[in-house]
Amino acid sequence: MTLDGVGIAYEVRGSGPVLVAHAGGPGSDPRYLRMPDVERFATVVYVDPPGAGTSDPLPGGDSRIERYADLAHRLVMSFPEQRVHFLGHSHGGMVAVQLALDHPEVLDSVIVYAGLATNVRIGSVGERRVHAFLARFPDDPLAVDARAAWDDLAGMDDPAADPEAEAAAVRRLRPAYFGHFRRDGEALRVIQEHPRRSDPGRLPDEPWDVRPALPSITVPLAVFVGRYDFIAGPEHAVEIWQDVPGSRLVTFDDSGHFAHLEVPLQFAAAVRSVLVR
Repeated sequence: MTLDGVGIAYEVRGSGPVLVAHAGGPGSDPRYLRMPDVERFATVVYVDPPGAGTSDPLPGGDSRIERYADLAHRLVMSFPEQRVHFLGHSHGGMVAVQLALDHPEVLDSVIVYAGLATNVRIGSVGERRVHAFLARFPDDPLAVDARAAWDDLAGMDDPAADPEAEAAAVRRLRPAYFGHFRRDGEALRVIQEHPRRSDPGRLPDEPWDVRPALPSITVPLAVFVGRYDFIAGPEHAVEIWQDVPGSRLVTFDDSGHFAHLEVPLQFAAAVRSVLVR
């Protein structure tokens, strides 16, 4: 459908309470977020975020989190029942936080999955945690190369100027996103095979920080995080959990950034505990 001039695609699977699933990226192929175990008890609306999958890019390259949240709100308002549960992963978790702030009236609950309340210190936290990742696998060539890929990405003045080089570096970095990348080789393969779309007109991300507003969130909210997530790890999760009144913190002790692939049954049980109260 077209929402405020932007073509947005989505797919509906499963049955039960409506759960809108907003993938991360931005630009990542949203099929990576498929959650078949959750579809057993929920009607999951998988959204292709703007600029990803078969959805249109954002007009004028407008990449503000507020814009993503506005389109998510417009999508929910198009449904017959205009209240849903909302799960946002990674960049989508940031959208989920913004949506909870801007439009609580359409939300039964929010799951901030591997999300953040600010983008201003992703680099500094990531640097520390990718170093910890390498310390866990010091002699593994994939881990060593992932650490080098992080440095390569950090050294790019404008990654969008060379999308092929950026995509290659991101693929090399992917093992660091997992708690046990050798054990979860199939999950790693799924992520590697779902490419990112590059929008040459996308504007650079603006600083975004809603931490001061977190105490005003009134929607039932759960924060999901993998213990070994290097890009949106426990530091970010606790930051949200401690400031949102009544929120829950769920830590997956044996996973990284993709708990729904690494520990799918545990992940589905955690989602069910939020939806079925």
